[in-house]
Amino acid sequence: MFRGVWIGKSIPEKDRILILGESHYGEFNPEEDTTSVVAEYIRQVKQCDKRRWSRFFDCIANSFGYTDDKSAFYDKVYFGNYVEVPCGVGNDKAEQNIKINRINYNNHLFEFINEYKIKTICCFSRLVYNNLPSLSDHENEELLAVYNENTKRNGYLGYYVYSPEIERNNTTIKLNNALSVIGVMHPASRGFDYMIVHDFLTKREELRWIIKKG
Repeated sequence: MFRGVWIGKSIPEKDRILILGESHYGEFNPEEDTTSVVAEYIRQVKQCDKRRWSRFFDCIANSFGYTDDKSAFYDKVYFGNYVEVPCGVGNDKAEQNIKINRINYNNHLFEFINEYKIKTICCFSRLVYNNLPSLSDHENEELLAVYNENTKRNGYLGYYVYSPEIERNNTTIKLNNALSVIGVMHPASRGFDYMIVHDFLTKREELRWIIKKG
């Protein structure tokens, strides 16, 4: 994953969660790694000095019910980006790089999951969610179509569980343990509504320890 992964200060021994974004964007300093980007976001939150890109991180925390103390949420999770090059806003660079590097990206992701014993991935990008390794014949996806009344836009939420020790298309790495995967539309999507996402996440048993109910 691109330029490392943010690791919260209060990561649990079990039920570990990886928040998976799509990519870094051109407005970030290219010298910054993922840890410094999230740390800068948390600094801005505490000092009420937010930038435009802060909305992405806000929406993720809000989706888990952390509408106030967002730093408390990021202390409990890992955060990384799937695409391993910086991408611009509104272009197809992320999609094109995934087409070329899909197996490598999935290998790096699964290696990280095995090393850090991640139990759940929450993909805040349908593009990323749709390009993860394939399901086996006995693994079933729950796909929910949602409609945002405010923006009059459709969105999609997905959920499935990978079984361990299975060979899959689009990766050469086998998972050591079962892995829950949740797919959420990108927060920049016009169909995104964190309350809709929150309601969906609340129904996931493996997330109940971290969800704050409003």
